[in-house]
Amino acid sequence: MTLPMSERTFESGSNSMHETVNPAMLRWRIFFSVGDASADLYASLLIPHLKRLHPHVELWGIGGPRMRTAGVRLLSETTRWSAIGLFAAARCAIRVWSIYRRVQHWLKCERPDTFVALDFGAVNRRLTLFAVELGIPTVYYVTPGFWTKNITAVQRYLHPRLLYVPIFPWQREILLKAGATPEQVYYFGHPLIHALPLELTRREAEERLGLPHKDDSMPPFRIALLPGSRKGEVSDNLPLMVAIVQHAVHIIGDAPIQLLCARAPTVSESLIQRLLVRCIGKRMWQTFVWSGKTHEVLKAADVALVVTGTATLEAACLGVPAIALFNTNWLNRLHAIIIHRKSLPFHEWGFTALPNRLLGYEAMPEFILWRCDPKRIAPTLARWLTNPHERAIVAKKLRAVVEVLGTTDVSEHVAHLIWRCWRGS
Repeated sequence: MTLPMSERTFESGSNSMHETVNPAMLRWRIFFSVGDASADLYASLLIPHLKRLHPHVELWGIGGPRMRTAGVRLLSETTRWSAIGLFAAARCAIRVWSIYRRVQHWLKCERPDTFVALDFGAVNRRLTLFAVELGIPTVYYVTPGFWTKNITAVQRYLHPRLLYVPIFPWQREILLKAGATPEQVYYFGHPLIHALPLELTRREAEERLGLPHKDDSMPPFRIALLPGSRKGEVSDNLPLMVAIVQHAVHIIGDAPIQLLCARAPTVSESLIQRLLVRCIGKRMWQTFVWSGKTHEVLKAADVALVVTGTATLEAACLGVPAIALFNTNWLNRLHAIIIHRKSLPFHEWGFTALPNRLLGYEAMPEFILWRCDPKRIAPTLARWLTNPHERAIVAKKLRAVVEVLGTTDVSEHVAHLIWRCWRGS
C-alpha cells in the first residue's frame, strides 16, 4: 500500500520517531524473507527498533543466524543455500523451491500482519507479489537493480501496492524508471554504517583476537582474508587469495606471514581449514580462523583481500587497505557471458566493488572474473605490505565512503516505515 505523503517524512527527534503501541491493543506479526548473509544482518538491525515500537511483536521468517539470535522464529535457515550465478543456484533449486512453497503455504494459512522481503530476488519477486495479492501489507527492503540496467527485468518486481526501500541510489533510479511511483520508493541510505565499530583501534582488535600487538610497519605481515559468505565463493576465492600471497612473498622475499581469515557463520570451519592446509602446504605461515570477528580481523591486519560484496564496504569504512576480488568457476563465467550478450555488456558494468561505485572512482583495486590472475594482483599486495605510507594514503581514500553513507540510522527509518505500512493497512 502507499502511505500518504504526510506520513513519509521521519525526522530524528520528532514525535513520530518515538511512537509506540499499547501491546494489549493490537497483535503485530511480521514475516521476513531473507536469503543471504548480508540481508540477514540488515534484518537483524531492524528488530530492536521494531521491538521498541511494539514490545510484543511476533517475528517469523526464513533467514540466517543473526535473525535467529535477534528473536526471529525461522521456518528455514536459508543463508546456508545462498548462491551466486545461475548454475550455482541450480544445485540448490529443489531445496529453495521447497522453501518457497512452504512460505507460500504459511502466508496463506497464517496471514501475517506485515511481510518484509530483503534481497533474494529469485524467491522474493514471487513472494512479495503473492503476499500483496493476499492483502498483506508488504515492504521490499534491499531491492533489485544492482546488476542490471534492463528496465523490463525490474518491471517484473513491481506492484502498485508494494513499498520499496533501496539501499543504493542507482537502485532507486531504476525502480522509478521501471514505473514505480515516487510514493512507493523510500530511499534512506545504507544500513551498514550503524553496524560498524568505527572507533575500534588496532590494539583493541588484537586484544579481542588474542594476538600480540605489533606496529603496522614491522613484521610479521598480517593479511586479512575475507573469502565470502557462500560455500561456492569460498571454494573459488580462498585458494586464489593464498596464491596472491605466495606471489607477493616471492616479490618481497621471505618474510614472516600471518593469515587472519574471517569465516562467515554460513560457511563451515572444516571447509576453510581444508582449503588453507591444501593451498599453503609446507610453508611456515601462521594461520588463524575466526567466526563472528570480521571487524576485529580487518582492524588487526595490515592489508586485506576481500571478496566483492558488503565486506568491501566494511573494510573501506574501517580504513583498511583492501583489494576486492571475485573469482568463480567456468559455469558462472559462462552465465556472465550470457548476461553480457542479453542485457548488460561488460563495458557497462562499471565498478564492481561497492566503495568504488559509491565514490565514483577506483579507491579499492578490484580484480573481477578474467582479471583474477595472482601474478597480476600480487605486485599491489607486495607494495602495500612494504610501504606503510602508501597503505595510509589508500586507507584515507577508502574512509571517504563513511561520508557518502552518512550518519542516518537507516534501520530506524525502515522500521518506522514498516510500522506505518501496517498501521495504514
